[in-house]
Amino acid sequence: MLVGRRNYLVEGVSGTGKTAVCHELRRRGLHAVNGDRELAYQGDPVTGRAVSAVAGTAVHDHHLWDVERVRAIAGDASQPATFFCGGSRNAEGFLEVFDAVFVLVVDAATLERRLDARGDDEWAGAGRTDERALVRRLHASGAGTPDGVRLDATQPLELVVDELLRRCAVFDDGSERSVWWVSEDGADEDPRFLGAFSTWAAAAASADDRRRQVHESRTVYVDRYTVGETAWASGFFQVDA
Repeated sequence: MLVGRRNYLVEGVSGTGKTAVCHELRRRGLHAVNGDRELAYQGDPVTGRAVSAVAGTAVHDHHLWDVERVRAIAGDASQPATFFCGGSRNAEGFLEVFDAVFVLVVDAATLERRLDARGDDEWAGAGRTDERALVRRLHASGAGTPDGVRLDATQPLELVVDELLRRCAVFDDGSERSVWWVSEDGADEDPRFLGAFSTWAAAAASADDRRRQVHESRTVYVDRYTVGETAWASGFFQVDA
């Protein structure tokens, strides 16, 4: 499967700031896709077939992204980095195209304040009590959101995006310098992203810390990515006990 240089998913429950992050990334000149506006449709979560006459809280359960369009955008190697911002109920069908998944998190009070600022024509906005109750349940349980690197989205927007780009080692012009990527064995032997660092020393220290946290029960890896390359350029580095 053809995949672009770097693809990232920015997720989170309604009200955590996915759309705002998308707009800020674009303001900085980065390639960002507002998935809930550009990729979404109402569909059967099992078959993916488009459905009509969906209303109320059922809209959430049928909120899907067009898988083929996701894969097509992710496969655009002309973009050094692409950020997909939004949520969907069929994300498991395309998670493999992403180098990392980030989940925006806020506390309950911040969530309520942001939803209170929405109009009555917006999801979970003024007077839409059933939708608001659903968002509260999803916020409390974490259901419907994929696992990922948690980002504190209660911070000012500029700081949230700064942290996102730091963790991706992507700069405002979309370029990538020499990046040390730390990961560990995950489900089905797929590596799970832990962090990105600008030096080997910082990456190795992070890997060592992680090994101590898990009592050396799994392998932690450090790889280097070189600017201008579309694959790992310097091979593979394993942090041994």
